[in-house]
Amino acid sequence: MHYIYSRMTNNNNNNEFRGNEMLDFNNGIFHTVADETKRGVWWIIETATGEKIDFARCEEDVLFTVGELMKTRIAGL
Repeated sequence: MHYIYSRMTNNNNNNEFRGNEMLDFNNGIFHTVADETKRGVWWIIETATGEKIDFARCEEDVLFTVGELMKTRIAGL
């Protein structure tokens, strides 16, 4: 099971969404880590190897990417 905690706000100047709080995801296979150089960006990391797979800017990006990665893992079994 995984847990996601985020709160997004709309910046009316340029219609971009910026995260106010940490996006935390961990399903035992993949987890997120905040990018130290850019605010509002999280890396999706493979837990077993520590490899950075992709980056995400919002909860939907994380869910989509992890969903596709899980499909790939299941298809390979």
